[in-house]
Amino acid sequence: MDDSKKVLKTSGDLHMHSRFSDGSLDVENLVYLAAKAGLGYISITDHDLFHDYNELKILGEKYKINLIFGAELSCMDFKRNRKVHILCYNLKEPEILEPYCKEVLKSREEEAKRVIPLILKKYNVVPELIEKYKSKIGVVFETNILHAIAECGYSSQVCGDLYRTVFKGEEKIKFKHNDVEEILKLIKEAGGKSVLAHPSVHNSFDLLDELVLKKAIDGVEVWHPKNSKIEREKLYNIAKVNNLIATGGTDFHGLYGSSAVKIGDCFTPYVYIERILK
Repeated sequence: MDDSKKVLKTSGDLHMHSRFSDGSLDVENLVYLAAKAGLGYISITDHDLFHDYNELKILGEKYKINLIFGAELSCMDFKRNRKVHILCYNLKEPEILEPYCKEVLKSREEEAKRVIPLILKKYNVVPELIEKYKSKIGVVFETNILHAIAECGYSSQVCGDLYRTVFKGEEKIKFKHNDVEEILKLIKEAGGKSVLAHPSVHNSFDLLDELVLKKAIDGVEVWHPKNSKIEREKLYNIAKVNNLIATGGTDFHGLYGSSAVKIGDCFTPYVYIERILK
């Protein structure tokens, strides 16, 4: 599949995170980097959060890049007891999903309040640092806690091995997730396009097969840093055979990423962007 190998002005990185969730950069920084990378499109897909469309449009005009309205929603595959992330794009009525997003973020914040005292018993961390690094919406994500722990001398990296060491047992943050098919129905009702994010991360291949059979999903994320070459080929073939939208994105988190990745390293060819925008 050659159209994913060369960044063109019509290409788009459709998966990234800002300081409004678990990314380390501000929204404008992401837009700037995407424009410098030569991309024509970008979607800032913060967790369970929809940005102000008008503000995004202003930034797009400033940096001469097209911003696609999107988010990454937290769901569950209860049949297999696995987490699922669904990317949604170009919603006409995002207010349909906003109540669910508010529930998820409230649940996440309550879990953070429960977990932080347990972590402070194990690690000598300045509590004010967690407050300093919390997301711009005031919700504490795991990455914010890890940043404080790392800065206090426990690691030279924010995520990776530190994440697995800190968040286990009682310290694991367990927040609200609704059934994935319920969320897919809401996305459709809101007039948006739904895409199964990084199937390799949560081992969602069986789920993908089921959703395809039910015609419950619009696309799948093919080009992602954690999808191997074999997995990308497999996912692209599934998309092609079933007429799904094949997307690509870096899942960029900046300093909070589990590995080094630059905006534009993975992207969506225009032929699929066009289908998202229709």
